[in-house]
Amino acid sequence: MRNAAYPYMMDIANRFTASLSLAGRANTKMIIVQRAEAPGTLRLNFSVGRMLSMRRSAVGAAYLAATSEQERAELMEQLRREAPESWPSVRAYLDEAKAMYQEHGYVLNLRRYHPDINAVGVPLIAPNGWTIMATNCGGPSSAMTVERLTGPIAQAMFGLAATLRTML
Repeated sequence: MRNAAYPYMMDIANRFTASLSLAGRANTKMIIVQRAEAPGTLRLNFSVGRMLSMRRSAVGAAYLAATSEQERAELMEQLRREAPESWPSVRAYLDEAKAMYQEHGYVLNLRRYHPDINAVGVPLIAPNGWTIMATNCGGPSSAMTVERLTGPIAQAMFGLAATLRTML
């Protein structure tokens, strides 16, 4: 799937001068399985195999927003135990992300993972509902405005999710 996803991801990256990740769950982390970056984009140290925080990343919030209530409750408890000192703000973000996903089909991550990065995250849910992955699109907050993320970029990400979910 990761190889089949790359051309679709690269198309969006080039269209919006952005970076995209496709990730799956690994305990309370999200592991990047594919990455696409437009030339000239702000580059973070993200590459295939990199583990991202579920509690701070757009892919993590998207995954948590789409999972079953039982799995979400178990993961939220694990996340609380991992970082009890930051749990109130983490829980507020993840609850907000779930509400956003339920209303719009995406989650926003505005400068939460990195102070200069904004991103939109969209879950990929297999047709049988058994497998969930997530993808995100982001870049410098100066270019990745809320209007772009929630408008044309979100629409492109919905198309990507619809294409990729059939491969799960």
